[in-house]
Amino acid sequence: MFIYKAEALSGIPYISHGFFGRTGGVSDGGYASLNASLSTDDSLMNINKNKSIISNALGVQEISMCKQVHGADVLNVSMTMDEAQMQEADAMVSKAHGCNLGIKTADCVPVLFASMKAPIIGAAHAGWGGAFKGVAQNTIDHMCSLGAQVQDIVCAIGPSIHQKSYEVDEGFKQKFLNQSAENEGFFMSSKNDGRYMFALPEYVAARIKAHSPQIKHISLAPYDTYEHEDLFFSYRRATHAGDTNIGRQLSVIGLLP
Repeated sequence: MFIYKAEALSGIPYISHGFFGRTGGVSDGGYASLNASLSTDDSLMNINKNKSIISNALGVQEISMCKQVHGADVLNVSMTMDEAQMQEADAMVSKAHGCNLGIKTADCVPVLFASMKAPIIGAAHAGWGGAFKGVAQNTIDHMCSLGAQVQDIVCAIGPSIHQKSYEVDEGFKQKFLNQSAENEGFFMSSKNDGRYMFALPEYVAARIKAHSPQIKHISLAPYDTYEHEDLFFSYRRATHAGDTNIGRQLSVIGLLP
């Protein structure tokens, strides 16, 4: 089983966290093997077993998961709820001990947040759409509304698609330039004419830093989900291969009971 741990989060005594990959579960086919998403055609039995495997690996109980829609809405989670019970949102925050927040990705950026001085956590799904709309910044604001101080928040960006694997067109680039001319720095020319390579995790980190310059620690995982087929699900890699059956890996942060 693959689990990436962010060093800064690992030093906070009242939380448990992990960015999981695709290995160590019970699903098969395109969902092999640790698929955690109800929005796939994988069996509910497999998904629930996979969630239990993840929970046991972290030493936590049930994991709350929202219905992700590539938006910027944030839910305040005070009790465990599964994906079927949740409202549509792409981020969650909590100050409830024993509450664990799970974010599903397959190239998009998972971001886990924690306050170093108060038991308050957050988790965000930042695809390019949610990142553009400010989902990470909204998560920070909601944590602060629960009592966190922005200067105490740690942000850990997990495995996601990297610039060398993320080719986009001119229209995509122009959308970001219309937002800010400074976004030019997140694009480099592709080997294909009229195409560009986009640095999504760096864009997410920059948006966090611009919104909350008091934050001292924003870490980026070194893993490219597109490149490492053995470790991660990748929606773009599957699409390029003509495969529509693709699982989702889970990133989890929880407050210990």
